[in-house]
Amino acid sequence: MLAETVKRLRSLWPLRLLRRAIRLGFELYEAAVESPLAPAPTRAPSAAAPAAPTRAAAAREAAPVVLYVEWDSPGKDEMERILKARGLKYKVLPIDHDEATRSFLENAVKREPPVLFIGGDPIGGLQELKALDASGDLVRRVSGELPPPAPTPPPPAAAGPLGNPERPAQVYGSRNDQWTGRCTILLEQRKVDFEFVDLDQAKPPGLRERLTAETSHNMMPYVFVRGKFVGGWNELDELDRLGQLDELLAGSDASAPSGRPRIRVVAAERPGEDVPPGSR
Repeated sequence: MLAETVKRLRSLWPLRLLRRAIRLGFELYEAAVESPLAPAPTRAPSAAAPAAPTRAAAAREAAPVVLYVEWDSPGKDEMERILKARGLKYKVLPIDHDEATRSFLENAVKREPPVLFIGGDPIGGLQELKALDASGDLVRRVSGELPPPAPTPPPPAAAGPLGNPERPAQVYGSRNDQWTGRCTILLEQRKVDFEFVDLDQAKPPGLRERLTAETSHNMMPYVFVRGKFVGGWNELDELDRLGQLDELLAGSDASAPSGRPRIRVVAAERPGEDVPPGSR
C-alpha cells in the first residue's frame, strides 16, 4: 500500500512543478506592472493633437498688443510712449537671444525690430504705428470696436435739361445721318445760331437713351427750339413751311417781324352747322 502511494506521488511531481512555475510567472508580471520604475506604455501620437505653442505665439495670445524689440531697436521708446499715451496695455518681448522669433519676423513679417502686433496681426514699425494713431483706428483696433461707417457719398447731381431756353435751337444727331444733315442745312439757311450735339461722341454715355426716354422719339435727329422739343426733320420742316419756326425762334417776342408770311390754318364752315357766336 505504501509503495503504491509513493509511486503515485512520484508520477505527479512534474505537474506540481509546472503549476508552481505558472504561479511564479503571474507574480512576476503583477510586480512589474505595479512597480513605479516600470516604463509607461507608449501611445501613438494623435494626428489631431495641437502642437505646443511657440514663445512668439504664446506672447501674442497673452496680450492683444505685443512689441518685439532688440536692445538697440530704433524708435522703440517712441512707440511705447504712443501706446502709453493711449492707455493701451502692451507687452514688450525682447528677441536678442530668441532665434526662433527672429526667424519668424524675418520670414513671415519681413521686418526688423521693433515690430508691433495687435491681436496677432503685424502692424509694422514706428511709422505704421503713427499712421494708425493719426487715423484714430489704433484704440478701435485694440479694443475690437468696429470702425465708423464710411460717409455716404453724395448723390450724383441731377442732369440738366436737354433743351436750353437760352439757345435758339439745338440739334442732337449724327454727322453721318442724312436727316440730321437736312436739319442743320435748314437752320443755316435761316441763319439760326444753333447748337449741334454729335451723339456718336456725346458725353456722358447714355445720352441717346435719355433722349428717347424723355421725348418718346426713337429716331435721330432730336430738335429743340428755345428749350422745347419739336421733333425730328419732318416736324422741323413742317414748322418752317407753315411759318411758325420764326415765331418759336423769337421766343416770347412773338411780335418780332420774321420777314416771311405766316400761314394760318382755319377750319372751313360746313352748311347747316351751328357756329358759336364770335368764332367767325
